[in-house]
Amino acid sequence: MAGRNVESESLMLVLTLKQPYAWMVIFGTKPIENRRWVNALLNHLITRGEAFAIHAGLSCTRDYYDEAVAYARSQDPELRVPRREDLVRGAILGTVVPTDVYRPEDWAPTRRWHMRGQYGWQLKDRTPLPSPVPAKGKQGFWSIDDALLGVAA
Repeated sequence: MAGRNVESESLMLVLTLKQPYAWMVIFGTKPIENRRWVNALLNHLITRGEAFAIHAGLSCTRDYYDEAVAYARSQDPELRVPRREDLVRGAILGTVVPTDVYRPEDWAPTRRWHMRGQYGWQLKDRTPLPSPVPAKGKQGFWSIDDALLGVAA
């Protein structure tokens, strides 16, 4: 983000998740995002209480969807995930505020949604956008002009 004029452009960080996990985070009951990594950007967001956006990636095979739904049912039997063909893909769905990170060694079977061997990013203030915002995703954190989202960074 170096070299950008912050007075004329305000950027929000975005993280791409495969469906149906993007839906589960924004519209469902999944309060933890599992990753094999944490970084300074995430720690900065947690320290400052700042939101980042959730983007639904384009990829969603039938096998991946079925495995994700089975996992969701094991964590929240009441959660009703939309059909694969009804899930929005290739768009930003909403924002979340990270509050903490559970380390892989913090895993416990009683902590719902935290996957064994993963860092569990605790999320709150899950806020859907009024309409999905089409965007091409990337790996890791990437940024977008928050004016395109209609939210303040």
